[in-house]
Amino acid sequence: MRLAVMAAAALAFAAAARAEEPCRLVRVASLEISLDRYNRPTVPAMIEGHPARVLVDTGGVFSAIAPEWLAKNGIKSESLGGGAVYLWGGARLNAIARVRSFELGKLSTGHMSFAVLPPNYGDPDVAASIGAEVLGAYDVDFDFAAGRLNLFRKNDCAERVIYWTADMWAVAPLRPTDDDHLVIDAQLDGKTLRAMIDTGASDSVLNLDRARGIFGWDSKTPLQSVATDVYRFPFKALSFDAVEVHNPSLALVPDDRIGFSYSPREAPLLLGMNVLRNLHVYVSYGQHKVYFTAASAH
Repeated sequence: MRLAVMAAAALAFAAAARAEEPCRLVRVASLEISLDRYNRPTVPAMIEGHPARVLVDTGGVFSAIAPEWLAKNGIKSESLGGGAVYLWGGARLNAIARVRSFELGKLSTGHMSFAVLPPNYGDPDVAASIGAEVLGAYDVDFDFAAGRLNLFRKNDCAERVIYWTADMWAVAPLRPTDDDHLVIDAQLDGKTLRAMIDTGASDSVLNLDRARGIFGWDSKTPLQSVATDVYRFPFKALSFDAVEVHNPSLALVPDDRIGFSYSPREAPLLLGMNVLRNLHVYVSYGQHKVYFTAASAH
């Protein structure tokens, strides 16, 4: 049900995202990033002619919308019938809203479908989120230092997509996943592990059960308890090839509390905004790679 409902938006945006020629960076949108109350990136959009803030969620497979925003603007939703989709934490989505138009800067599409979020879910000032079925039609450039989200047509420019600096940079191939998640290999204190890039998460989370096996921790390992079944550990460095984040803050959560099924199967580490804001991140959906520099590299 999810794939059938969301496919129309992907096709409509993809038509505007065809590459014109090899190795030509063509920027099709540049939008100002504002952080919501959870420090996640939002950008301005228009939904059926109404201004809206939308969350740019690389961890989201589909786009979603708040029922409060729909009611405020007189837009109706409809039941998914027998189908349902689930969010991190188990929230069940069983309705969709079909809107007549959606605009990001100069990009626009008609008749886009959004899954309807549960009531009072997330930041009340954020109307909706866009996920992989929209973002995957482009190369997506997060310039957190400048506060800009740039969308480029997919290209074959390899490392020349790093247009903003001549400083050190890193590249990580995307690993195949079932749900279009952005999973890469990263190094944490010298250990290689898979990590998912999720701009829709404010915090970064490491599966505690997997971490015990990866780092050889035992009952004497000094973990700092910060909440019920949530811990911290003084990691020294998270690195992507030549680019490094010092002293990354990661929440350590055990299997039975972590609440998202991809952790043991796809990636034990989820990279949220508390880490990603230290980086300039260029997601090349066309090359199936992610490029990194320090956020300050300009």
